Amino acid sequence: MTASDELVLDTDREWSEFDGEALRVLHFTPFSSIKNGKILAGKLTDPYPHAILTLECKKVQGIIKGYVWHKIDFRHLWEVFEEITINKENEEVIIFWTKQHYKIRWLRYFRGFPKLRVDICRKGQLEFYADPENWQPESGERPSAKEMLTPFLSLKWEGME
Repeated sequence: MTASDELVLDTDREWSEFDGEALRVLHFTPFSSIKNGKILAGKLTDPYPHAILTLECKKVQGIIKGYVWHKIDFRHLWEVFEEITINKENEEVIIFWTKQHYKIRWLRYFRGFPKLRVDICRKGQLEFYADPENWQPESGERPSAKEMLTPFLSLKWEGME
C-alpha cells in the first residue's frame, strides 16, 4: 500500500485485519446524531453507517477509512468528539477494534456486538504503542510507562473486559 492509497474498513472481515491494533482517529464524520440520549439517523438512505472515521495506524502507510455501524460504538465516539473537549495539543483519540475481549468468550463468533474501545490518551500514544522503548515525546519529558498506558478516558461496551 502506498501513501496515496486509501484503505476502507467496512465489514468485520476488513476490520479484523487490525484486531487489537492501536488506530489514531484523525477525523470523526457523523451521519447520525444524538439528541436527548437517542440516536437519530441521518437523512441518508439505509443501510448507512452512523459515522466514518479517518484513521492512521503504524501497521500500514496511508489513510484508513473506518465505517461505524454499531450504535454503542457510535455513542462512545459521539461522546468523545461532540460532548468532551479534547486538548488537541496534549491529547489524541486512539481506538482498538477487537472481538477478543468479550466477557462471554463465545460472543466473538457472532455479529452484531460492539467492537470498539475508544480512548482519550496523551499525544504520541500511537508512536508509543509502536515502539515503547525508543519512543520520545515531542515535549522531551518522558512520562512513565504506566502513565502512557493509562488513558485519560476509556469507553467500551459493558460486555467487554
